[in-house]
Amino acid sequence: MFPGASELNLRLKIRITGHGFGGNLNCSEFCPRTNKLFINGNQEFTHRVWRDDCVLNPLYPQGGTWLYNRAEWCPGAEVRTADFELTPFHIPNDSLTIDYDLQAGYTWNGQGSWPYYVIESQLISYGQPNFSLNAAIEEIISPSNHELQNRFNPMCGKPVIAIKNNGAEPLTSAEIIYGASGGETQSFGWTGNLAFQDTARIKLPPINWSGFNSTDRQFFFTLNLPNGGQDEDLSDNYMESTFEVPPTYNNVLVFHFKTNHLAYSLTWTLEDEEGEVLYQNGDLEENTLYIDTFNLVKGCCRFNILNAEGEGLQYWANMPPYGNGTAGYAKIRNLETQLIKTFKSDFGSIIGQSFTVGMTIEVPELYPDELIEVYPNPTSGSITIWSAPEQPQEFIIELMDVFGKKVYSENPVSISMGHKTIDISGLNNGIYLMRIISGNTSVIKKIVLNR
Repeated sequence: MFPGASELNLRLKIRITGHGFGGNLNCSEFCPRTNKLFINGNQEFTHRVWRDDCVLNPLYPQGGTWLYNRAEWCPGAEVRTADFELTPFHIPNDSLTIDYDLQAGYTWNGQGSWPYYVIESQLISYGQPNFSLNAAIEEIISPSNHELQNRFNPMCGKPVIAIKNNGAEPLTSAEIIYGASGGETQSFGWTGNLAFQDTARIKLPPINWSGFNSTDRQFFFTLNLPNGGQDEDLSDNYMESTFEVPPTYNNVLVFHFKTNHLAYSLTWTLEDEEGEVLYQNGDLEENTLYIDTFNLVKGCCRFNILNAEGEGLQYWANMPPYGNGTAGYAKIRNLETQLIKTFKSDFGSIIGQSFTVGMTIEVPELYPDELIEVYPNPTSGSITIWSAPEQPQEFIIELMDVFGKKVYSENPVSISMGHKTIDISGLNNGIYLMRIISGNTSVIKKIVLNR
């Protein structure tokens, strides 16, 4: 029950996540539910408690079941807030009854882990907007180093930002000034229709990198002339982002793409800065290597690899000994066969790489990601090491505890487009460091043992 007041706006904010699974329906973590919100005894809203985009998790790759959708959360992603505007139901100087009802029809059968929900809510009261014209920059998606935007960065093409209307009048137009520090300033005229507190995501024309100073990694955005007038609050009209510059590649590239057992769900595209497709895959067969050569002109490009099933090119739950699936890989080489880029195989639904050809952005090329995966992690006793070297290689495998004591060692281990499973069930629960050595290169993976 909320007591009434005059000239009052109300908004209910709810964050809810489900946990525990293994019983009937795998509730609460892995079962979608639709709850109801009653205002003054009447159902006015429904709330779907389900996050269906965990394959786009910004924290990837990672151990465990991070690909699977969950009850309003993904491992490593933010928990989103559901906003319910209650102002239309509020009568000045009268009370308001709010009832949030969980979906009925579920009784835990006692199996698996105890199911429960974590719910946090706030009822916000606020007055009328302080300004008539007040456009604000809400967020910079790219270019940005923000950890939640890493799937879209680094980039060299079209910046993406979000704006918000903080004024009483609908926002129908604005001017956006943007550019890299030390580079050329650009402008864009936006048009649309945003009500109070509404937001819009905007893709701006490609960045002009002329005169860019690569030592200053700052990008700025300024929002001006809302509806052609003067913004009444300038405190939220400017925003900066720190960013990384994408690498510079040669104009001729060779792409090696090996499909896995999900070839029907795999696609790739190479696009220019306008999003026009320059190259794309044809028909793909399972477990087949395809080699394509790209001849590119000066400019900005982006490579995208997608899996419609959301399981990348390799996912531990499909791999032996857990399944009969196979692993693929994707690599970019130059004409001298030097390895330029290796894409992580465990990427969910999409992975990308922006790069420039013949432009003034000069930075060292990205160091190729290692072609080694370790799963499952955490583990209850066995660890599978998967590797996809082009030629058979011999590895040294060492496992150390947190005090640096070596508790496991195997030398040599030959892994060629395959896997090696080791048993560590005899060790105590805890955190271990696995070092995998090949020649002068070593990779260290943190392993969590929890039986």
